Amino acid sequence: MSPRSESEGRRKGHQVDWKIFLSATAIAFAVLEVVSAFFIEAPVVAILFAALFVLGAWLLRRFATVGVVVLAVLFVIELAGLPFYPRADTADRVTQTLALVIAIAGVVGVVGVIRQRRLARPVTA
Repeated sequence: MSPRSESEGRRKGHQVDWKIFLSATAIAFAVLEVVSAFFIEAPVVAILFAALFVLGAWLLRRFATVGVVVLAVLFVIELAGLPFYPRADTADRVTQTLALVIAIAGVVGVVGVIRQRRLARPVTA
């Protein structure tokens, strides 16, 4: 894609709103945590993480920097812990694959929000 067509795409409204994308991934992971709470040994931990993901999404809307940091930490914690979860059956594998996909999308969203904010800053000389 040439620079000209890329800038035309931005003007036509084809740019991703990374805050919405990140909020959606946080809510998706919160839902996944609530659903998985019914099937794991420590449901309180899953509910706590679900609440933290919802809090992160809310903070992202109110205090963008704090929300990005909270969600970045939560997604990295989930990605770091994922290899150590037990895989007893197919449902575990499906749930963990879904968690992996959402967590990677969350990290991409964090990077997107940071990049979008840096590009939106006015350049001072």
